[in-house]
Amino acid sequence: VSYSAWPSQGGIAGGVQGLEQKLAQVGISPSGIDRVVGYSLGSVVALGYIRDNPEEAQRIRWTLMGSPDTAEGRPSRGPGHRKQNGLPDGDWSNVEFVVKQWDPVTDIPVRPNFLASINARLSVHTKGYDGIDLEAPDATYTDPRTGSVTKYYRTDVLPILKGWDWLLNDAQMAKLDAKYRPRVEKAYDRPVDLEDTDDVETPELSEEPAEVSDSDEETQSSASRRVAGQVGTGSDSNDGDEDQSDPDR
Repeated sequence: VSYSAWPSQGGIAGGVQGLEQKLAQVGISPSGIDRVVGYSLGSVVALGYIRDNPEEAQRIRWTLMGSPDTAEGRPSRGPGHRKQNGLPDGDWSNVEFVVKQWDPVTDIPVRPNFLASINARLSVHTKGYDGIDLEAPDATYTDPRTGSVTKYYRTDVLPILKGWDWLLNDAQMAKLDAKYRPRVEKAYDRPVDLEDTDDVETPELSEEPAEVSDSDEETQSSASRRVAGQVGTGSDSNDGDEDQSDPDR
């Protein structure tokens, strides 16, 4: 599905019209299109098509990534089509939503705290779905109203730490991630468990740091203290990604 924000597309309504024309041109399974993939606002276009053309939509598999209309029992955040959002009532087990942990468009904190707010980066939304294996989610949720399935994928490193990977070795990064991840996760209330949000002590890591000279070791240790201090006080040192979600991006 084309991204609905392109100036030539005419918004969500124009995207739905374009999708209708494309499917009419090439046909639908079994002789034509078998799967439609929509990302971000493209998923809103796909949902608009489903609502307008339910009979045809039942013959297609739908994969909707980073959707503000992810079916998890919460109000939609998307702009909708014809003042309606999400899936209509009925059996929509042919629809799957894909959610990357901490994507600020579709994985929304319900008890926001400072760390969770600065950790929810648009970089997860724009880059987090690259290379996802649709057959190997970390958790799944089936919507009881529609039968659609939401596939959740864990983000391996906190985005607030990702900008320091050039400076910290793997053991140091893992130690900081283990310390701050539970605090970030306390802001979330998903229908599935991706993390253990109980307070845990930072694990002892068996991995030995890379060998460094005395001067490099002193510099790295000082830098590590600055990173820990900045995360604890909320100083943001990532690559300039915005902190607030914006489904129109």
